[in-house]
Amino acid sequence: IRRNLTLEANPFLQDHVIGGHAVLPSVCAIGWIANACEQLYPGYKFFSCQDYKALKGIVFDETLASEYILDLEKMPRANGGEIAFEAKIWSKTQEDKTRYHYSAQITLLRQLPTPPTYAAFNNMQDQAIPGASLYQDGTLFHGPCFQGVEQVLNVNPQNLTMRCILPKINLRSQGQFPVQTFNPYIADIQFQSLVIWAWHFHQAGSLPLRADKGEQFRAIPFDETFYVSMQTRSSTANSLVGDVIAHDAQGQVYVRVL
Repeated sequence: IRRNLTLEANPFLQDHVIGGHAVLPSVCAIGWIANACEQLYPGYKFFSCQDYKALKGIVFDETLASEYILDLEKMPRANGGEIAFEAKIWSKTQEDKTRYHYSAQITLLRQLPTPPTYAAFNNMQDQAIPGASLYQDGTLFHGPCFQGVEQVLNVNPQNLTMRCILPKINLRSQGQFPVQTFNPYIADIQFQSLVIWAWHFHQAGSLPLRADKGEQFRAIPFDETFYVSMQTRSSTANSLVGDVIAHDAQGQVYVRVL
């Protein structure tokens, strides 16, 4: 499946600028793949993404390719209610070399499972930080389309909890990446928990590069409060590994990324 990407067609990219250039958020690549899979099999919904890797991000500068190719290979079906794909997004350089950008395994289900409950939800306000200050002091670089952190409730070496809400983004601003079953704009907010933690403890900027497994049990609506709980698994001066769980006030899970 081939497509052309332009800065003009995607106004939201003005809110995701790194080093002076708009950069496609990793979550948009997941949405790109998931939406394409759903369109091939109506009646099935995106459920999980495994072994996701950001190999070479798409930057809207002189390296932007004339077209990008999404390769989908259907994997052997486990049962009638499940369809899985191997996916890669790639392009050709000016020297006619293949450049891989993202890869993942995507699973669609006819019926999504019952959401689990996140029992470790900590809503105590300990070292609370207003979300607005994080977008102003350089901790987070995101513009309005991605400014969904309302408040960091607590942060410590093992965990971070934040309360979030994202106002609805109009369809024109969503451009070539409209919200379907998967909402990349809200998903980006979940990963901001890792960026906040890395800056808080290491004064280091960061971007998500891979995820072992992500599962979406139900969509997170625009204009509704939700919570993100991040648990660190390991960290060094150069890397952070953690689990991110998005859930409601009762702990019922929307999405979990391991």
